[in-house]
Amino acid sequence: RRVMIEDETTVYINQENIGNMTMSPNLKDADYTVFILLMGLMDTTNKVRMTQAQLAERMGRSRKYISASVGRLRAEGCIRTTRYGIIVSPELAWKGSLTDREDLILEALEHAFESWDHTEAPQIVL
Repeated sequence: RRVMIEDETTVYINQENIGNMTMSPNLKDADYTVFILLMGLMDTTNKVRMTQAQLAERMGRSRKYISASVGRLRAEGCIRTTRYGIIVSPELAWKGSLTDREDLILEALEHAFESWDHTEAPQIVL
């Protein structure tokens, strides 16, 4: 029997999804570095409460460098950006309990549904 230690300092990853992420032809090496930093900075709600300027300063890079990486990571579904910061996809990584992860995935699904363009829905003809 395995015991999972749940705490606020351990980041858990979904091996298969991270593996798929690394196969993306759209992500650059710099994007993986930014993603690892984001995983290290996220809280138990997968939120990183820092501006892109603060991330750039922390990495010793330009804001343009961070902005480009954030854009590519967002386009690939690895992160989501909000007015308050960045949210790492719980399908890739999370902190806390498995229940926390399930809650984060439900929240992400709700967000995806809310932002879905319903005008592009397929028409069903009976």
